[in-house]
Formats: sequence, C-alpha cells, structure tokens
Amino acid sequence: MGDNKIIHTKVISGENKTKALVLGVVLDATLSFSVVYGQIYYLIEHLLINLKTLKKDKCDIDISYSVVLLHDKPENMRFSGKRSISRDEDEVLRSLADISFYGGSDDGHEELNSALNLQLKTINQYMDYVCKQDKNVSGSQQIIILTDSAAVLGKAFQDFTQNEPGVYGDYTNHGLQQAFIISNGGDYMPQLRIVNSEYSLTENNVNTCSYYDIQDILDKDEEETLIMAEMLAKKIIQSA
Repeated sequence: MGDNKIIHTKVISGENKTKALVLGVVLDATLSFSVVYGQIYYLIEHLLINLKTLKKDKCDIDISYSVVLLHDKPENMRFSGKRSISRDEDEVLRSLADISFYGGSDDGHEELNSALNLQLKTINQYMDYVCKQDKNVSGSQQIIILTDSAAVLGKAFQDFTQNEPGVYGDYTNHGLQQAFIISNGGDYMPQLRIVNSEYSLTENNVNTCSYYDIQDILDKDEEETLIMAEMLAKKIIQSA
C-alpha cells in the first residue's frame, strides 16, 4: 500500500471526522464483454461524473477508486505511478476507456469470486492504511460488480461474510457499507459482509447489497441509463 499517496482533507470541526470512501469496481474484461462494454462504459462514466459533482457539495468526503479487471485471472488496474488507487475520476475514466479485452472460458463461467476477493483485499488494505495514517478518518467501503458472465459452477453464492484475519487471504474483511452486483441473469449472489458506518453487522435500508440482471441495464435507453447512474451515485454518497 506504500505506493498510494494519501491526501488529507480539512476537518470542519473538532467533532466531525473526514469521510474516506473507497469504491471498488470489479469489471469483466473477457473478450465477450467487449461487445457490450460501450453501454457499460457510458453508465460508469456518468456514475463517476455524478460522484464528482456530489462530493463537491460535501466538503468532508474524499472518494478513491479501485478497479479490478477479470481476464482469465483478475488483476488490479494500474494508474499513474503504478498505483492501484486513484482519487481522480478523469484518470479512472481514461484508464477505463483503454481496456484490452481478452481471455474468458468457453462456457461463460468465470472466476468472479477470485476477482471479488482481489477487490476486497485491495480496498480493505487501502482503508487500513488510510485510517492508520489519519485517526480522524471515518472509512466507507463499497463495491460495484459488472459482468455478463456466470460464476464457476457451484460458486455463485460464495461466502465473504467472515472478518477474521486471513480467512480470505492476507487481509481482514472489515465489510462493505454497500454493494451493487450486476451479472448475467442477476444470478451471481455472493454473500457479503454488509455493515453500517461503525462496521457493525446491520440490516437497514441504507447499507444494502443490490443484485441486477445486466440485460436490464443493456436494455435501457440513454435517458434511462443516465437516471440509473444518478441513482447509484446518490445511493453511494448516502451510504458513505
């Protein structure tokens, strides 16, 4: 995590903490996904545009982004300086506009759990680093998954609810304040650790995991896609 420079924001009062939101994107980058990526990019583009606008209205929030690309195996997208995290929406969008699509199985079942696990590792390690550097930070972790693939057979409901160190690798799974999972038929439904702002397990209408069929996204026209991008952005900020 030493390559991810932290830029601190000003605290408004002695009682308020700066909010550090990290949004992890898991993106299908197999060859078949290139066919539909144009519309998915349009959704992501306007999601980030909305987030950039919304954070200007909230002077106590920083937003960082991590992208994991799934080819035959998952890998972190690298930004300038070989960083796996970016705080610049424009930089993220430039990188997303220059993806190489390759790999993928013959039967449409991909290593979605491996990609999700890598993203959980990335954002948890990053947030650990942020909070260690600045005790006045309140962290929020959220994820969005975009794929037209199915999980490996028998692995669509993988358990990611445990938070003991080392269960899923060399990180501690603190949990997510929110997750959006967009997949083939909406059938990829990993069990995630959903927590509130204090990182306690919770069931409420703010901290949720939402599942979508990617075909419903692809069937939207331009106006409907813009509406969805705005809706997602507002939900992300609301849960931060």
